[in-house]
Amino acid sequence: SSHFGSSTAAPKSGGRSSWTEAMQHQPLGFADGQQRQQRMEPKPQIFIGKVPNNLPLSVLEAQLVPFGASNVRMLEGKNCAFADFDTWAAAEQAILSLNGMKLVEGATEGINVKLAEQKGQPKGRDGKPKVFIGGLVPGLTEDTIAQVCSAFGSVQESKIFNKNPASPPCAFVTFANFTEAELCISSLHGQEHGICSPGKTLNVRFAEAQHNMKQGSTIGGAIVGGGTAPRVGMSSHRGTPGPTGAMMAAALAGGGHPMQIP
Repeated sequence: SSHFGSSTAAPKSGGRSSWTEAMQHQPLGFADGQQRQQRMEPKPQIFIGKVPNNLPLSVLEAQLVPFGASNVRMLEGKNCAFADFDTWAAAEQAILSLNGMKLVEGATEGINVKLAEQKGQPKGRDGKPKVFIGGLVPGLTEDTIAQVCSAFGSVQESKIFNKNPASPPCAFVTFANFTEAELCISSLHGQEHGICSPGKTLNVRFAEAQHNMKQGSTIGGAIVGGGTAPRVGMSSHRGTPGPTGAMMAAALAGGGHPMQIP
């Protein structure tokens, strides 16, 4: 159905597998990794394309602000705009509700709303966000990771990476949407848990999109050298249902440790 700028859509209720990718997210230490995460993680932003000619900025703001948008700006002569959000989940809700909306009466097509492309944005597949989990206890299985994380939403895929038996493993978990991924991050990051190494806390954040690897460059909280990293064995799990995961997470918790943008 067609929508016009005079009304505001209501928010709807409730994205290269190798050791190199894994090492991009390994922290040098909790505090150090946390500082770098804060410095490198981009602010959630969306792109709005196919904006009608001469559309007042106030019309666009009327649609975006109810979803938590700020700093809404239009590019002069480009028929497009950008907006910032505090969370990826809020940006996602704006996209789901506003994409295709017709902002003026008689418009032949609606606006195109999507995540803005920017360096360091969360990595995922088919628009589904991927979460990195570091500091895991050795010997952990992909099934356990999937079950723990399914307490926060629908796990699309989970993978465990091990450099060698002596190194702590890390995991990548893909969720159905950003709301679930952010719930996982806020719930597990910095926590002692049955799935983390004894005496350690979990390092949980969005997996970043692939960066160019330069000698001695700092990426995702780790110092990464140049060259090609060796491939290692990898296991994966797909499609863990939520209820079983929620029960497993509760059980483990009970016994665990006390887009170029202007």
